[in-house]
Amino acid sequence: MEFETELKKGPDEVLRERRPVGEIATSFPTNDKMKKRKIIITVLAVLTVAGILAVGIYFVKVAIDTYYYWCPSAFKFISLDSQCDGIVDCSGGEDELECVVNITFQEQFPVRIYGLDSIVQVKDPATQQWNSVCYDNWRLNLAQVICNQLGYSRNPTATPKDLNLWPSHKIIDINKVTNPASIQSVLMEGFCTSRMIVSLVCARCERSAVDRIVGGSDATIDEWPWQVSLQYKSQHLCGGSVLNPNWIVTAAHCFPEEYHQIENWKVFAGSEFLYSGGSSYSVLKIVTHGHYNSKSSDYDIALIKLRSPLPHTDYIRPICLPNYNAPIQSTLLAWVTGWGYTKEYGQVSSVLQQANVSVILRDVCNQRQYYGGQITERMLCAGYPDGKVDACQGDSGGPLVYRYRYWQLIGIVSWGTGCARPKRPGVYSDVTMLLDWVYHVLNQ
Repeated sequence: MEFETELKKGPDEVLRERRPVGEIATSFPTNDKMKKRKIIITVLAVLTVAGILAVGIYFVKVAIDTYYYWCPSAFKFISLDSQCDGIVDCSGGEDELECVVNITFQEQFPVRIYGLDSIVQVKDPATQQWNSVCYDNWRLNLAQVICNQLGYSRNPTATPKDLNLWPSHKIIDINKVTNPASIQSVLMEGFCTSRMIVSLVCARCERSAVDRIVGGSDATIDEWPWQVSLQYKSQHLCGGSVLNPNWIVTAAHCFPEEYHQIENWKVFAGSEFLYSGGSSYSVLKIVTHGHYNSKSSDYDIALIKLRSPLPHTDYIRPICLPNYNAPIQSTLLAWVTGWGYTKEYGQVSSVLQQANVSVILRDVCNQRQYYGGQITERMLCAGYPDGKVDACQGDSGGPLVYRYRYWQLIGIVSWGTGCARPKRPGVYSDVTMLLDWVYHVLNQ
């Protein structure tokens, strides 16, 4: 059988050997084809090497950005831990420039909107007394001047109020300066003939409210267009509220030392969905209250200045600040919003949540069965005695608002024991008690 197999193979082999020379030649590549093949192989090799280098450079950059800070002035790298530590390591000091800063102001801001009737008051630097402004010589441009001082940029409205309703107010008159830089520069002693004083509303935050949050329900951003997400390295950490196109208000405890590199912070606005549908905005400056106490959570407030202004749309709008000495109407429910945990030890919500809560008197919240004296004058409580509805982790820095004539920011989510526990309501920074600091920062 082996011999027969060899005989069968033999003729095939002979035939293959006898093929014409031309046919044998065409089975090999020509010189042109060889050149094209070499070019393709070379290009593929170059692209492969370039891809490997690009990936390598990317990971090296990520590693450097994670552990080092580049000093342009000194042309050197320093440890990332050395940035924002209060010690200048770069010769130009740039390692301490783009950092969270603490600021304290000793004096009251010299202009304010007072009480439920929004009376304009200006402080006399000599007597330290507050003066109401006579309406006799009032001019339309003065409304914008005052509101600009207070950080507002849109739609001020001034009306006269009968002074007889506020007999204890001292009145100051207005001179004829045409384009004043501040309301202080146009005031003078005089007699107010009409006995009418100026009431001023700098902006009307008129949005509809339709329960986050623990015990809450889904919300849409056009209902709460001042709500933003504060994200560090693309991760949601806190909420915040739009004050004007350039500034966001939030909580100071959102910025512990490990989160002081402001180039890693972004403000996400314009969507009820946590990571989609809106836009991210870069941060220029983060300012925390210089008296903030991380142990007691007192003075828990911060302001963020953006590198570029926010647009004014149906989905991005500012919230109004409350007036000085304007008591919260106990008959009205407040609203808290955010993307925080929907239960204690839970996880953040992907959709904005909303819940209404009742403001609890400070004296009640300081009772032994509640927080036993931990609530300072810069704090307020909101929730219910039996719990069930509350802010939680991830809602920090977000707004507590209520509507009296227009929507106002009365609180900033600060702290609490657990989430939605009985007699452990949410504790908020009382914005009314921190207005002077806010106005000072906005005017720096």
